[in-house]
Amino acid sequence: MSRKEEKRFNDFDAFILVYIQKTIDVKLILFVQKFDQNLG
Repeated sequence: MSRKEEKRFNDFDAFILVYIQKTIDVKLILFVQKFDQNLG
């Protein structure tokens, strides 16, 4: 794997991590909102 390919791979890896993090955040927010509605 050349240097350029390696960098692109790392960028893609970082993108996936950010995407997963955002997805988890959204699911967490939705879960909390549902939980709040059930209590109220």
